[in-house]
Amino acid sequence: MRQEASGLFQAGVFYPSFAYRGDERLEKKNVWNFELDGHEWDYAPSLLMYTREILLHLPPLLNSLSLPLPVPPSRSPSRPPSLLRLSPRGYANKIAVSTGGGSHFLRHTDNNNGDSRKVTLVYYLNPEWPSGNGGQLRLYPRSGAYGQEEGLKNTSGGEGTEADGGEEGHVDVWPEGDTLVMFLSEELEHEVLPNWSEEEKDHRWTYTLWLVEEGGCEGES
Repeated sequence: MRQEASGLFQAGVFYPSFAYRGDERLEKKNVWNFELDGHEWDYAPSLLMYTREILLHLPPLLNSLSLPLPVPPSRSPSRPPSLLRLSPRGYANKIAVSTGGGSHFLRHTDNNNGDSRKVTLVYYLNPEWPSGNGGQLRLYPRSGAYGQEEGLKNTSGGEGTEADGGEEGHVDVWPEGDTLVMFLSEELEHEVLPNWSEEEKDHRWTYTLWLVEEGGCEGES
């Protein structure tokens, strides 16, 4: 999967990554993205097969658990939460590469505007990742039904923590190859710490899938 992603990058199909602050478009330094449309079987068969396998197995499994979604602040707390109902076909995706130079993502939630993305899956494509490169994914679990793991304080700051947990309200995950992180797209705040991987072999690669609610058709497998 890493080789396929790198081949697409070398082919020049990636574009600069950006985010919005209100109506302002902000380009992310040294980060490039590409979205698969499902027709890249000649160039990215492993990436597409991974996508197909996730969609085949995970939405039915998560739907069978009848998980209640968090109630948005804008909705009356007296209304019951809706259940997670994921599409077996609709999805969104992004291959991202960070080329160092302190590139990072600010703290955010993936879905704060009410679109159809419900579950985020971040898969790392980095066979070896020196800790000196930084680039950790920092998660900020919240208290409540989808809250923090036992032992974590309900705070938002603090010093750096270990990859398997922390004592100051966040959990850091190193972007090591074959690591998969899954969370609710509307619920979990997270950021990416500065990445200093200057050499091409150490570029930080991720493939992110978003499972969408039934009726949401950002993409098809």
